[in-house]
Amino acid sequence: MKKISDIQIFTLENEFLHVEIGSIGAAIFKLIVKDEMNPLDIVLGYDNLKDYFTNPGNHGVVIGRNANRIENAEITIANKTYQLEKNDGNNNLHSGSNGLAKRLFDGYKEDNKVILTTRILSLSDGFPGNLSVKVIYELNGYDLKVSYEAVSDQDTIINLCNHSYFNLNGHDYSTIYDHTLFIHADHYMPNNKDNYPTKEILNVKDTPYDFTRVIDLGTQLKQNYAEIIRTQGIDNNYLINYQDNHLLASLHSDQTNITLEILSDQNSMHVYTANHFPEPLKGKGGISYPKHGGIAFETQFAPNSVNMPWLKSPLKAADELFTTYTIFRISKN
Repeated sequence: MKKISDIQIFTLENEFLHVEIGSIGAAIFKLIVKDEMNPLDIVLGYDNLKDYFTNPGNHGVVIGRNANRIENAEITIANKTYQLEKNDGNNNLHSGSNGLAKRLFDGYKEDNKVILTTRILSLSDGFPGNLSVKVIYELNGYDLKVSYEAVSDQDTIINLCNHSYFNLNGHDYSTIYDHTLFIHADHYMPNNKDNYPTKEILNVKDTPYDFTRVIDLGTQLKQNYAEIIRTQGIDNNYLINYQDNHLLASLHSDQTNITLEILSDQNSMHVYTANHFPEPLKGKGGISYPKHGGIAFETQFAPNSVNMPWLKSPLKAADELFTTYTIFRISKN
């Protein structure tokens, strides 16, 4: 039985940023951009730590062992089929109720790093293999780097990401409609009427999913476009164009002059504009977070890629080390 007293909280801080990391789900609790007049916490979350045990919006946590959706909650590895928890209609989403998001990690701080580790026993989350996971948060200047390492003793799926929601006007500032967004991707994956990827890969041109130039999020989210209306926003995977500097996306607020850049070695990123927050969802300071109150950048393998052999696969062989990283780079002009 998990208790609030079991949650460790670690602080990373420099002259630019103040970060608080929790051991429940290896979550980012706070990400404060320092300012003498108006310091801003730009990630959504909870004051009551108990809420992280349920956390229906997956605020701040690390998702795994598989991030995103798996069709029919079923995978086949080495000719053996595994039935997963169906927690998203007929599908599995974010590994279900026993995924990393709901687990307590062991952690410690070392200089400018927080190191968190945990172990998932084989089949306890429906997936084969005893999985050892390490998450490292590292603060350098304006960069918060999240590094992931994982290894299993059996062939399995490994697909990890962070699920923080960002609002550059502050976590308690209504919506993200006045933010501008750039995504370095010419292609995206559309969803069907059940909000599930259709397995198509389409060009973003002439759609509300086109962020190949900097554009207002509010403009795109309010377009009269069938899928945007049906899903009430963006909940789609982007296939990233290769970049030497690994820049995937850039989010900006003119109101605060804060810019968030997303850098990663992943070539796929799921973007979610908080279309379906449970209501009422009480966040930090007792704030009721509204629809489109934040945006998540989930750097990961494409959803259901284990069942789409034409995409990069999250399948790892026994004893094969999985590594990836994402950098949240924050600047203020």
